[in-house]
Amino acid sequence: MQRHFGVTQLSRHQMVLNFDRARMINRIPGKPGSIRVLIDPNTLPALK
Repeated sequence: MQRHFGVTQLSRHQMVLNFDRARMINRIPGKPGSIRVLIDPNTLPALK
């Protein structure tokens, strides 16, 4: 995410927290790489 959107590590972290609060993702705190997308992938725009 950080490279794709060209944001700082802090911005990326805030994005993850916001997605978690909005229940768009599920993650296990303290376990890196534990993010799971909870919304239908067909509703997301394609990344280039």
